[in-house]
Amino acid sequence: MRSFLLSLLLLLWLSLAWLHHGQVARAAGKPVQRVDLADLALENIATPVWPAQKNQSISGTPLQIGHRRFRQGIGLHAPSEIQLHLGSSPLRFLAYVGVDNRFQSASRKAVDTTLLADDLQLFVEQPAGRFLAYGRNYPQPYEGAVHLQIWGDEVLLWEKTGVKKGDKALRIDLDLMGFTFLRLLALPGPEGPEGDKVDWAEARILYRGESPQILPIRD
Repeated sequence: MRSFLLSLLLLLWLSLAWLHHGQVARAAGKPVQRVDLADLALENIATPVWPAQKNQSISGTPLQIGHRRFRQGIGLHAPSEIQLHLGSSPLRFLAYVGVDNRFQSASRKAVDTTLLADDLQLFVEQPAGRFLAYGRNYPQPYEGAVHLQIWGDEVLLWEKTGVKKGDKALRIDLDLMGFTFLRLLALPGPEGPEGDKVDWAEARILYRGESPQILPIRD
């Protein structure tokens, strides 16, 4: 009986391995494609402070990390998490990331304040409904420092702590072959979330076969 079960398990493993080999082989014959993360379902991004912004910072200004401007990317505020299913044959993840270098002051006097958890406040300019700041005061004296991580499945692929406003953009080029999921995390630094405006600029995935997708974060 034991020998029969072992043979059955071996047969099942071989079948799964053959199926995976067939999927990889079919994908390998397809052309390399590119998808920009900003063109995916940004509403699925976990960002409790303010919705993710396409091709602009969280405050609605052009993306700028250090002295470099970018036309394309995603503007967020820490804490935030982007989780992607990588499709059938992912190849590489490419991006520039850092703290947005612009402080957006209110052009009008009307600033709505909403008290959130831990005595933190959300400051929104009215009547435009534009994000201004998240923290304990506005204008905020603190310039932001974030902790950035990139995970492939359960493997930490890249990490940077203490990323601050004014720092030059960090270039990322990661091999994704063999991974199923990708997670991009932006976490507040030890001083708090004030000024933690994160830009994932020119973020894109090279792949074959099935296109990657941003997944909704489930509690």
